[in-house]
Amino acid sequence: MKMRCKPPMSVALPCPACGAEAAGFRINLISLDDENAFSCEECDAEFSFTHLQKCVNAWGVLLPAVAAMADVVNSSMEDAESEAA
Repeated sequence: MKMRCKPPMSVALPCPACGAEAAGFRINLISLDDENAFSCEECDAEFSFTHLQKCVNAWGVLLPAVAAMADVVNSSMEDAESEAA
């Protein structure tokens, strides 16, 4: 049985290194834990699956907390404006 290797797949995503909004990312599905499992076609930055997962998890914790703080600040400002009127 002859095995064929497909080239790495590519998707358009924002790059955490260069900030390109729709950078083409090459994804090496065979070696996700290697440092070059994900590579940006715009700036050539390389990331492992684990590194990107840690970044996403950190932002996933931070963003709801920021949204909750913004709600408190906005609510306080609305209350102060109502009292002033």
